Amino acid sequence: MEELESRLRTNGDAALGDLIGLPETFQLEFKVKSDASTSSLSKDDKRNLGKALSGFSNADGGILIFGVRTDKVGGEDIATELVPIANVRAFQNEVNSLLGEYLRPANPNIETFAIPSSGDAKLGYLALFIGRSDNRPHMSMAPDHQKYFRRSIQGTIPMDHSLVRDQMLASRDAVLVPWISASGGSSNDSSSNIRIVPSLTFGLSNEGLAMASLPFVRIQTSPKLRIEDAGTFPVRKYQHSKEIVSISATRDGVLHVGDRAIFGSFSFESLFVSNILLHAAQSENLDHLISPEYSRFGSKYASSDNRIKGEFETLAVRLTIGAENAVTSVHEFQLSREQLLRVCLYQVRDRYGFSTEVLERLPGIN
Repeated sequence: MEELESRLRTNGDAALGDLIGLPETFQLEFKVKSDASTSSLSKDDKRNLGKALSGFSNADGGILIFGVRTDKVGGEDIATELVPIANVRAFQNEVNSLLGEYLRPANPNIETFAIPSSGDAKLGYLALFIGRSDNRPHMSMAPDHQKYFRRSIQGTIPMDHSLVRDQMLASRDAVLVPWISASGGSSNDSSSNIRIVPSLTFGLSNEGLAMASLPFVRIQTSPKLRIEDAGTFPVRKYQHSKEIVSISATRDGVLHVGDRAIFGSFSFESLFVSNILLHAAQSENLDHLISPEYSRFGSKYASSDNRIKGEFETLAVRLTIGAENAVTSVHEFQLSREQLLRVCLYQVRDRYGFSTEVLERLPGIN
């Protein structure tokens, strides 16, 4: 969110234009005024304001932008249109006057930022940068709307009594750390090619001093991986798009201190030409082993004509992890051809006699 905040401050409504077509996230929400022709807030505007202030303050903070319309696309709220607000400075002043009134207790880490329209300086948009609060839980005090809310991967939702109580009593945060491991098997086709289907397992460990309540993982991969299962932890899975899956704990899901939990297993398929690769793996010739000429990765293998569908050379992974009482963090990494080969070959090294000494010279993962 720091990057987006910087772009909004620097590039103004051009940065907003770049958001069109993108979904709301755990830390980003869009709203339009009920009547963009006036700076006055309607009852709906006030409720939206109080709900967002409470939701972000009770989670890890985020950015609320007034002046961006959204539509539901595939179950997600997607930014579709900029709807500038008349007299945006007056609108900003009115919002500022309500910050202390509509949130109890106050969150001192809130700032408003007016973004004038490049076409007319009197028109514009309002961004609220809402920081994470140490005074949780926060109640929305908007008209006829006194509730506790929390921002989650499902949007801004009401908090039940147990979550409110836990936030009141919580004195320490959980610390979540992602981990990844590999497993898999293989088979031979009619052309004596080795077809290996490795599985990458994503999970979380709690290295903090408090149990993690409602942990979640948002997994984005390029290319798309095929999800096999949602792991051993009690979770719900949400398929946002072809490349993005969100997996969150059920209502009673907690991750105790020192525990590790599997949140999902994903697989891709790869093809190896057996006689050449076997020889390379048993020799010292790493150049042959890692050459795309002898091994290819893809989403599907059609053995009838030896073609690989959805070929790729590297696997990009982006993990967003967090919990009700843990700071949300983003972890990005790439698995290179060498790392993917190591993952695959280690699964079948005993069956095919691959040289462990040669494989140890390749980079790898757990």
